[in-house]
Amino acid sequence: MLFGRTLLRTACATATLAVACAVVAAPSYADDPAPAGPSLVAVTVDPAEVDVSTSPAVVTVSAHVTGAETVAVNLGTDPTPTSLQLASGDTADGTWSGVVTVPAFTPHGPLAAHVTATDAAGTPMSTDVDAALLVLDAVPAAPASVTVSPAGQGALDVSWTAPPANGGSGVDSYDVAAEPAPGSDPAAVVPAVATLGSAARSVPLAALSAGTRYVVRVTAHNTAGTGTAAQADATTAPPLTVTDAPGAVATVPGNASLSVQWLVPASDGGSAVTGYAVSATPRTSGVPVPPVVSATASPVVLPGLVNGVTYDVAVTAANGVGSSLPGTAYGTPRTVPGAPAVVSVTAGDAAAVVRWTPPVSNGGAAVESYTVTAGPGRPVVTVPGYERAANVTQLANGLPVTFTVVAVNAAGPGTASAPSVAVIPRRPGRLVVVTQPKTPVVTGTRSTVVAALTTTVGGIGISGQQVELMARVKPATTWKRVAVGTTGSNGRVTLSATLPASADLRLHHAAGAVSAADVAVRSVAVSIRVNAPTSAARVRVGMTIVVRGSVGPAKSAGAPVYLQGYVRGAWRTVASGRMTSRTAYQVSWKPGSAAAYALRVVKPSDAANSTGTSGQWRQYVDPENAADVARAVLGNRRITLETTHDSGVRDLATARQNVVDVAAGRLARRSSYQNAPGGYTSIDIRLLRAIRAMGAAGTVTVSEIAGGSHAPGSMHYSGHGLDINWVNGAHVGRGAAYGMAINACRANGAVRVFSPSYDPYGGHGNHVHCDW
Repeated sequence: MLFGRTLLRTACATATLAVACAVVAAPSYADDPAPAGPSLVAVTVDPAEVDVSTSPAVVTVSAHVTGAETVAVNLGTDPTPTSLQLASGDTADGTWSGVVTVPAFTPHGPLAAHVTATDAAGTPMSTDVDAALLVLDAVPAAPASVTVSPAGQGALDVSWTAPPANGGSGVDSYDVAAEPAPGSDPAAVVPAVATLGSAARSVPLAALSAGTRYVVRVTAHNTAGTGTAAQADATTAPPLTVTDAPGAVATVPGNASLSVQWLVPASDGGSAVTGYAVSATPRTSGVPVPPVVSATASPVVLPGLVNGVTYDVAVTAANGVGSSLPGTAYGTPRTVPGAPAVVSVTAGDAAAVVRWTPPVSNGGAAVESYTVTAGPGRPVVTVPGYERAANVTQLANGLPVTFTVVAVNAAGPGTASAPSVAVIPRRPGRLVVVTQPKTPVVTGTRSTVVAALTTTVGGIGISGQQVELMARVKPATTWKRVAVGTTGSNGRVTLSATLPASADLRLHHAAGAVSAADVAVRSVAVSIRVNAPTSAARVRVGMTIVVRGSVGPAKSAGAPVYLQGYVRGAWRTVASGRMTSRTAYQVSWKPGSAAAYALRVVKPSDAANSTGTSGQWRQYVDPENAADVARAVLGNRRITLETTHDSGVRDLATARQNVVDVAAGRLARRSSYQNAPGGYTSIDIRLLRAIRAMGAAGTVTVSEIAGGSHAPGSMHYSGHGLDINWVNGAHVGRGAAYGMAINACRANGAVRVFSPSYDPYGGHGNHVHCDW
């Protein structure tokens, strides 16, 4: 048999695929009976050679069969037969053909064709034809997987698994190649291709560039050639560097020394840490002071430093490459402070105020507190380090007492001061309020307090004592002296101050020969001063009144201001305005009805001041006239006034021209065609107000007022009739919801309203008519 040629029904064996099989035909005799069942004459496979090393192949199988109703074929070990279709001839003697897929990676070598057939009676035939198709040798597939991992500085470990298909002749070697990944250093080392035996599954790649990403490709080779590469990538270990800086450097101060501690560097740069260097630099000089201490671990002590001097401390780590950047901290050596010096003691009622000066040396650290002791077994008082005095209480009146003071800093308590001179506690006097300031007051008004300093027994006045008026002015929370005076022979003193804002008040008597407790004074509510006009020009309803004025003290621009009117026995807000600057305001108001209004301006309270109210003035508002309302109608874009009549006539009596004439103070013109009488008429102000109300509620189109042709004697011609044909974008005669127009007419006094839903006289099927 030759590949690609017709195969006769015979078994054909051959030593090699290149040798053609002998064609064998069955002998034929004229007297032989007709064969029973189907019979295979020949088989053809096209193409006769396929390469399925990477993908499946499709071949066409043709079988010349006699006496067959069905024919099928299997190639090789394919368990599923492919049905062939009759391509030529007939079932008695015909050629059957079909397409068969040869799967990818089918082993190389010849494939047999197994042909089966049945005749009409179901008689089967099964015949094998050897070497019907040759699967060619192919290169191996790509290795199933490749893994690349760093293996130290400048090295990678590469491993892989065998390809899923060896091409038929078996893998005889593997090639491993590496090159820098795209974007890597173009000068990086490119190693030679490594060729390994068929049993190899890994190889180390050394002498690569450190810190470089490489793409590694592995291919398999057999007698047919080199297959497709499988690849992976990885980055070699970076070059050796110095270590990171030591972390979390901290100092613990001591007497003329600092204990320094730290954490090991986060990274040793690829080379183990060999030691540390610790140094201290005074901030005053910027020059390191000896010694520089070498250490192998934390902590270490830096000796020989100066208490109270702040040192910047640096810790560096060393490895085989060099020294790291420093980890830094600072610290100040310290010891306990020296002794304070008591300078005065002022006795009070069962108490004394002790004053002192700080120690000459604070030991190198700020004094955090002072401890004041009133002799052995007596009261002890502790005050913050910024204090220079302490009030020691619970002393025995009438008995002498001395005091010592000890300064305490972060290192602990220092040496006690020398004992103070002895003092004798005595009872104090008292402060009383004689008269208090009026509340509230207006900004700029002085508040006066009369006080008295008297003895606690008998109430006898004490003269020559300084008394202070203290204020806590809002929104501040601290007390500030606003007035000071000296008591007279009767112990009284008058204190007066002008306060910028509401404030809490108290009286204070400084410590001296007599001591007195502070006394609360009634709080003062200071209102904002509001300036407003005292008169205004007369206006009509619908006109805007603009009120401008000033306030004091200055406030934030944009703060609210209210215009109030005296309405029904009470002040009520009629308009809101804003501060236009820190001292000026503006309020606009459009009166809704005619009256003589009592007005005033109110600035609401804030964190500093209570509400301020201006003086009153009278504002006269006259009723609006028809021209006012007409101008409002013309200025509303939601109101459309027709410029022609329903008849198409254009004259000077259209709805728009009627309103224009009224706005100009003229009579409205009447039409003079058909039933219209011509001439002029006034327009009822209620009619115009109804139009204005419709424009406030929606959109509306007015078709007629005093013009057009209506029934003789129509209310239109006396200026009391109104027609509306469009409401909110829809025509009245075509289903518009016109209730808004009807409501506006009735609310403004219309006597009659006709519409498509109520049309007793006819003629109103496409508009709303209102008359007054």
